[in-house]
This record gives sequence, structure tokens and C-alpha cells, in this order.
Amino acid sequence: MINELLNELDKQNILLTAGNIGHFNSMTIGWINIGRLWHRHTLLVYVRPTRYTYEFIEKYEYFSVNFFEEKYSDIIDFFGTYSGRSVDKMNYNKLTPIDYNNKAVYYKESFLKIICKKIYSFDIKKENFLNKSIITHYYSDNNFHRAYIGEIIEIFS
Repeated sequence: MINELLNELDKQNILLTAGNIGHFNSMTIGWINIGRLWHRHTLLVYVRPTRYTYEFIEKYEYFSVNFFEEKYSDIIDFFGTYSGRSVDKMNYNKLTPIDYNNKAVYYKESFLKIICKKIYSFDIKKENFLNKSIITHYYSDNNFHRAYIGEIIEIFS
């Protein structure tokens, strides 16, 4: 099972969604960590402050991570290419948002949904890198991520 999960992570057909059914945004993510921390099952996601989803994940207590089959890759690419600030993403795709207890939003079409409650966040900082080539490769613009640790509340298909 862990190999299957790692294979899905490598495919990067993943959407992060923050907000509630009345006000939410989603973005494509490629970096994610799943594990155990502080005697809790946790999921770690990364969002740059320049992303529209940043406003939502900062404001709301819960978020969802949605895994999609390869046939949805064009839609996932769309979510990663266009900002919700300038495009109504829900009018340009065929995904069905579903309310999760008025706390989060997930997508009906995803084959795996993970609902998380934020428990900690921290900023990725230039001075903390031990391997400076990562800065050159991923942060040449100094647009560093904020990381969010979410306690996994529910996983379902």
C-alpha cells in the first residue's frame, strides 16, 4: 500500500483545497508529506504566499487533499496554471465540489480524499537550507513557501 501511495505522489495529480463550500479555492500541489507527528497522523503541504489559495488556507481551519486519476491531468494542470484571482476555476472544469461538514471542500471525482485540520505552520527560510542548490533551483525568486501541518481527520475514497 505504501508503494501505491508513493506512486500516486509521483504522478502529482493532486489538488489542495481550502475554504468552505461557499468560499474556497484549489491549487495543484506536487510537494506533500504524510506521516506521524506528536502522536497524530499528519499531512504536510506547502503554499507560497503569492498563491490565491494561501489566503484561504490562512483563513480556514481545515483543508483537503484530493488525488486524481491520470485522466484528470488536464484539469489538474489548469488548476496549477491559472489563479483563482483572475479565473473562476469552477466554470472551466468538470469537477464536482462537495461540502465536508461545512469545514472543508473535496471533489467527488477524486479517488482519494484526505481531510485535515491545521495544527501548525512554519515558513521555509533561506538561512535554514543546508543544501544551497535547492535555493537556486526552486527559490531563485525568493518566493519561499509556508508549510502547513494538518492532522488527518478522515481519509476516504
